[in-house]
Amino acid sequence: MTDSLPSDSSAADTKSAAPLARGRRWGLIVIAMCIGLVVVLWAVRRPIPTVTRAGWQEARTLWESKKPASYRIQTRVTGRQGARYDVTVEEGRVVRALRNGQPLSEGRTQATWTVEGMFDTIALDVESLERASRGQTEGARPSLLLRCQFHPEWGYPDVFQRIEWGVGSTNPDVTWKVDRFEVLP
Repeated sequence: MTDSLPSDSSAADTKSAAPLARGRRWGLIVIAMCIGLVVVLWAVRRPIPTVTRAGWQEARTLWESKKPASYRIQTRVTGRQGARYDVTVEEGRVVRALRNGQPLSEGRTQATWTVEGMFDTIALDVESLERASRGQTEGARPSLLLRCQFHPEWGYPDVFQRIEWGVGSTNPDVTWKVDRFEVLP
């Protein structure tokens, strides 16, 4: 009867596997960190200006001075609840509003995707930031980044990005982009 002893080669394999596993683990960590950095840079380093009360007011004034009575606006929203909105306004009233091709039945949601509704949405966030800067934390969201590119001719919010940091954020990054704006006769 022969006793079998572990061979030296299996002990050597075990010793060489440990540094290899650590190397793979560090490699995965480095890759994950690089991906995270790319995501952060993509979200933060966009060429969209930060929203200010003055910039918002200037764009709103331009829109009010040039606002057509009838228009169609198509907007693409990305984020947790991404969608495409298609709204037609005639003589200042919403006559058609679609989300992903399906009718929006509530007036509140229809109005949100008109130009006036977009301005109102941005105003709520600007007011929240202003309250937070004054130390009024009730209803304020101090960890918001708001960016908007207003259309140079019409003033409407052409591209808007809202990033919310912090625990409990239900929709941390929302962006909308107007894909089409058409003045109707």
